[in-house]
Amino acid sequence: LHGIPQKQWCWMVRGVQDYFRWVKNSKLAGTDKNIYAKKIVLAYLDELGRKEGIKNWQFQQAIKALEILFCDVFKLS
Repeated sequence: LHGIPQKQWCWMVRGVQDYFRWVKNSKLAGTDKNIYAKKIVLAYLDELGRKEGIKNWQFQQAIKALEILFCDVFKLS
């Protein structure tokens, strides 16, 4: 699946779950219920990228998880 080893699938799912959890708890997201809005995704990634201790590969994995969610599952471009 998308060149992702099966043992990493659970981490991709977790990345999507983290995004939805963030949207639910975010003040920004509370003003715009459209979880697909570009500004919501960018705000999430901005906050995630500033998170202390996050490694580059973790950030890239989160991006890939959202890419799969929005482009392949929801068929958004």
